[in-house]
Amino acid sequence: MKPITLKIQGLHSFRQIQMIQFDELCEGGVFGIFGPTGSGKSSILDAMTLALYGKVERAANNTHGILNHGEDELKVAFTFCLENAEGMQTYTVERNFKRSDEWRVKSTTSRLIEEGDERVVLADKMNDVNQYINSLLGLTIDDFTRAVVLPQGKFAEFLSLKGAERRQMLQRLFNLEKYGDELLQKIKRNLTNAKHELDKILAAQAELGGATVENVKEAEQEVKSCELLLQKREQELLHIQKEYEHKQKLWEWQKEKEENEAKLKELKEEEPEIKNCEEHLSKALKAESLRPYLEECENLFLQKQTAEKQKNQRAGKLEEVNQKAALAKEEYERANKEREQREPLLLAQREKYQYAEELNKDVTTLSETVKNARKQHEELLESGRGIKEQFQKRESLYKRGKAKQKELMEERERLSVSPSYRIKVQYAVQESRDIDSLKVQHEEKKEQHNQMKKNLQQLELEMKSSIESEQKVKKQAIEQYDLLQHTYNLVCEREREIERFIASGEHKIEEMQRKVEEANKQKLALTLSAHLHDGKPCPVCGSTTHPLPATGEEMEVTDGREIDLLRKNLSNLQERKYICSSLKLKLEPLAEKLLDCFGEFEQTEQEDIPPLLTKDETLKACIVKLQTELKGLEQDYIGQKEKIDRLVKIAGDVSEKKNKLLFESEQQNKMLMEQANFVQQIEEEMTKAQKEWQERYKEFEITSISAIQQQLERNDQKLAELNERIEKSVEYLEETEKALEKLREEWNVHERKEVEFFSFLQNKKASLLEQQQRLIQIIGENSLEELLNGINKEIHSLKEREDETLKRWHLFNNEHQEVKASYESIVSSLAELNERYEEKESKWKAKRNSSGFHSDIDVKEMLITEAQQQKIREDVEAFWDKLKSITIALENVTKLLDNQSITEQSFKETSSILADLKESVKEATTELGSARALLKDLQVRNERLGSLEKEREKIQEELSQYQKLQSVFKGNAFIEYMAQEQLIAISRDASERLGFLTRQRYALEVDSQGGFVIRDDANGGVKRPISSLSGGETFLTSLSLALSLSAGIQLRGEYPLQFFFLDEGFGTLDSELLDTVITALEKLQSNDLSIGIISHVQELRARLPKRLIVEKADDLGNGTKVKIETL
Repeated sequence: MKPITLKIQGLHSFRQIQMIQFDELCEGGVFGIFGPTGSGKSSILDAMTLALYGKVERAANNTHGILNHGEDELKVAFTFCLENAEGMQTYTVERNFKRSDEWRVKSTTSRLIEEGDERVVLADKMNDVNQYINSLLGLTIDDFTRAVVLPQGKFAEFLSLKGAERRQMLQRLFNLEKYGDELLQKIKRNLTNAKHELDKILAAQAELGGATVENVKEAEQEVKSCELLLQKREQELLHIQKEYEHKQKLWEWQKEKEENEAKLKELKEEEPEIKNCEEHLSKALKAESLRPYLEECENLFLQKQTAEKQKNQRAGKLEEVNQKAALAKEEYERANKEREQREPLLLAQREKYQYAEELNKDVTTLSETVKNARKQHEELLESGRGIKEQFQKRESLYKRGKAKQKELMEERERLSVSPSYRIKVQYAVQESRDIDSLKVQHEEKKEQHNQMKKNLQQLELEMKSSIESEQKVKKQAIEQYDLLQHTYNLVCEREREIERFIASGEHKIEEMQRKVEEANKQKLALTLSAHLHDGKPCPVCGSTTHPLPATGEEMEVTDGREIDLLRKNLSNLQERKYICSSLKLKLEPLAEKLLDCFGEFEQTEQEDIPPLLTKDETLKACIVKLQTELKGLEQDYIGQKEKIDRLVKIAGDVSEKKNKLLFESEQQNKMLMEQANFVQQIEEEMTKAQKEWQERYKEFEITSISAIQQQLERNDQKLAELNERIEKSVEYLEETEKALEKLREEWNVHERKEVEFFSFLQNKKASLLEQQQRLIQIIGENSLEELLNGINKEIHSLKEREDETLKRWHLFNNEHQEVKASYESIVSSLAELNERYEEKESKWKAKRNSSGFHSDIDVKEMLITEAQQQKIREDVEAFWDKLKSITIALENVTKLLDNQSITEQSFKETSSILADLKESVKEATTELGSARALLKDLQVRNERLGSLEKEREKIQEELSQYQKLQSVFKGNAFIEYMAQEQLIAISRDASERLGFLTRQRYALEVDSQGGFVIRDDANGGVKRPISSLSGGETFLTSLSLALSLSAGIQLRGEYPLQFFFLDEGFGTLDSELLDTVITALEKLQSNDLSIGIISHVQELRARLPKRLIVEKADDLGNGTKVKIETL
């Protein structure tokens, strides 16, 4: 990280914007910042921390009192670059603050900008900027002020840091977080995951407990048995299937013969009706051939009747139209004559009225002119009165304004004070504000001290409550552990009982099988003995004599189903054993979880567990009872797991809260002591400041100085208002005087206009009167518009009536011609139709008689539609086809039966046997499928069980390794080691620098507790604490450590630190030691590190080629100024 520019405005003694070019200052490696005490040198470091972190370390509440008392706004902008192996990136952070009250400020703008070809805003809110800076640099403000920018009071702080605080700082400075909390969290996370995976595998193995090799073999044997049974049932089905098919065919043929005989009988009964249909169809075809002749004669007869009717209608119409045409001609002649008589008179009258219309327009125009002129004349008179009133009003205002201006000038003279008095009041107020700030700070710290006491008391109450909660949870855990122990013992006892039942059952099966073999042997011997005869050889030994044949009764043989039932019960017991094993595996982690969380519990006496099987109960009843009990135990496990998980979580929360409360209590006690010391220190500073103020400003009282300054501010505000009002009054009086002169000129112009306009109005009135008299002579009192409209309407009416009558006459003439032509046409058509009808009627009668029909009605009755003909034809053909096909089918089925027959009872019996065999085959197939599915499931589960065992061994090994790692990394031991190594490396480099600065008198070492000690080589290598060093020796030691620390820092683990600032200590060195320090610092110029030294020591200023001069604020209100000097 390297600074480039810093802009400051309004911070402490800075007022105007000041820009510091750090890129120019850092070129020489070492540079100085010089200026008198109070000039604002340390404010430069304050500006850096304010820009980066939004805080000033030495200010109350980090921002109180940082704004210059003469300003209302504070601005800082810091540009810096970060450089690593990949390149360099430049950033600018800007912050603006505004005054919110006398001491406090509020943030108005915060921005972080990435510089480049284009400026990119990375964050524009205060919290976002703070987070982004922390992520970029990886340092808190405390780290920054202890190792990078070392303001007054912070220089030797790192040297005296202890324990966890130093370790946490080293973690951030050297990016060691990944070896500490992050690595431990990663190990814990992986350990938890491994435990979770192991639990899952154990649970899966418990669920797969019934998939042993023996179970797989039993399942394979069951599949073979099912296959043999299915094969037997399928052979039986094949035999009965053939018999069924033969009987089914006989039954079907027999049913078919009966159906065909019934159908043939029905067809014979329908035969007469079909023959009648054939005859009707023949007549219909003849009638259909005569249809065109009949329809033609009927159509011609209808046409003849229609034509005669039209002839009579048109004759009447012709007479009617002839009369209408004659009447229309008479009306037209009357209308034409009337128009020729009236039109000339009406046109002459219209010309006279049109002249009167022109006169009326002139009268209207003159009336409007006179009206407007009269209105304008009134407006002139009114505006004249307005101008006069304005003049009088302006004159009055001008006189009052002059008097008021005189009063304001007298008031301004009274409120003015001397500049020296004003400056003295300002300084007194500023210093009193500093004292008030101390008072506020004292009250705040005192209030904080009291609040800390209350917080500590509250923490003690919470600690007591936490201990009670811990004891309560422990009691519940003991009860739960006892219940869990009882459940576990019950499961173990049931598992042992099941193992005894299985062993006993297997022994019983072997005994029963042995008895079956003996009984079979005896039965065979008795059978052979029964067939032995003297002289015939024995089929076993071949002897022809049989002195001792086997005798006795046949032994009772155990039913094989009893053995199968016993085996099935043993298989059920084996499954229940797997469930018990699974429950044990589930219950053991719960007990471990309770022990891990609460430690060892006192052993309590457990109740006796009653046996599962009593004397009066059977094994089957025992299995049912066991199944019910195991289901209950499964539910008990689920309930206990939920309760234990909840107890463990509650215990973890209570323990975490208790540890947190212990830590907070220790911190509160420590902070309480520090706060008490701080309150005492502020009281002493406040008393001293009040005494110095009273001696410096004897003519004022500190309690009233704020009121004096407020009165001055009010007077200044009033003076500003008075000056503004006086300036406005001068402008106002000048404007008023000009307005008065302008109003005088307007009045003179207005009087001339009024006289001229009155003369124009009189002339227009005379012209209007003359035109009105002419108009009355023509139209009198009548409306000119109504007269003209009446004449025009009458002329238009005459023309319109003439046109309408002419149009009607022509219309009726045309209609007469059309009707006449139509009448003549229909007469001609009628004659032609009569001639054609007579000819066609003669031909039709000859055709009808030759076809055997006696009248037109006979022909019409036989006529049917083509669709009806087709239907009759299809019905007849279908009948004969059906008769033929049934006859043939009956002959065929009679041949197939060949005199064979079958009863319905025989066919149903065979069908029933077939259905039963099919159901048997289906059941055998289902059993085979179930057996195969069970076998496949057992094989898959057995294979899965083997793979799970391999996974369990692997996970168990990983779990063991993570547990060892967790033990090794517990308690931040590893990061302590890493931080210790970094600290030792830094101390070696710092020891070399310290040896050079002290001529090998002192060396710096790290003790066994991780703290710094001084080795005094001048006194035989005696080691002594840091606190034993003088002020100058402490400065040299801190300087050596700071140089080594800065050389080793990598921001975020990748950006080297390329600068740091020193703001104290050089005044404690003598001239010889100062020369040594400067020589050492100058040698750093070859390294990629710039060092800024803030001091007022003149010898130091003379030795440094690059320096920033800070000029103190003056009494005229100018703020601190900076400039760069180069030798």
